[in-house]
Amino acid sequence: MLQGRGGRNLRSSLVYAASKEIPNRFQLCQTISKAARVLHLSTNPTEITINRVLQDISHPVSELKAASTEGVL
Repeated sequence: MLQGRGGRNLRSSLVYAASKEIPNRFQLCQTISKAARVLHLSTNPTEITINRVLQDISHPVSELKAASTEGVL
């Protein structure tokens, strides 16, 4: 993924990765919107929450668990 300032992923890279999991753009936007409303904390900027949602969509928990168990074997 492309890196921005501070080593963070650029939003366009996050959207591209998330669109591989949810190819329908309308569904992707709806999913991001709903998840951001649920996960947003008033102490954090909204863009941080949206980036987190995009990362969660592009790297599902089941995929992360599989990667962590492969390292244990």
